[in-house]
Amino acid sequence: MWLRRGVGYPQDNLPLRVARDHVPDDTWHTQGHLQTTEGNVVHYAYIEHHSQQLSERFNICEIAYDRWGGVQMSHNLEDAGFTVVVFGQGFRDMSPPSKKLMKLALEGKLAHGAPSPVMDGR
Repeated sequence: MWLRRGVGYPQDNLPLRVARDHVPDDTWHTQGHLQTTEGNVVHYAYIEHHSQQLSERFNICEIAYDRWGGVQMSHNLEDAGFTVVVFGQGFRDMSPPSKKLMKLALEGKLAHGAPSPVMDGR
């Protein structure tokens, strides 16, 4: 399974993310490991464009989106030919894939490309 993280975070929100999540997103952004967009809101058009670029390099099976913020983006991605699935942020939706992710990690079946502190948990 191939993993990607950190595409399209609003740059103005990095200090809040660092304080709240205790993760050095600001450092990772400075080092080039984390992509951000200008301002303090998610730029869905950027995510759509980036997804299109990734699809030229990878076989994207599906794109999960949050029902509370990504509905229009999901329609746009679907119109572009992607398979999209709704994915909630609560325990009901997060628990099964989290367990599967842990299983794949323990089996050494995850890939995320070049060494990156974002994905290595450093």
